[in-house]
Amino acid sequence: MRNSLKYVSCNIIESFHRQLRKVTHGKALFPNDESLLKMLYLVTCDVQRRWTYRIPH
Repeated sequence: MRNSLKYVSCNIIESFHRQLRKVTHGKALFPNDESLLKMLYLVTCDVQRRWTYRIPH
C-alpha cells in the first residue's frame, strides 16, 4: 500500500514538472527573473484548475 502511494505521488510530481517544462521549453530567453516567475505562476494556476475540474456526469 505504501509503495503504491509513493508511485502515485511521484507520477503527480513528474506530471507537474512536465507541464512546467512544456511551457518553458519553447522560450529561449526570459527578459528577467520576474517574467519567468510570472509564467510559472500562471502555468501552476492553469494546472491546478485542470486537476480540480469536476467531470460532469
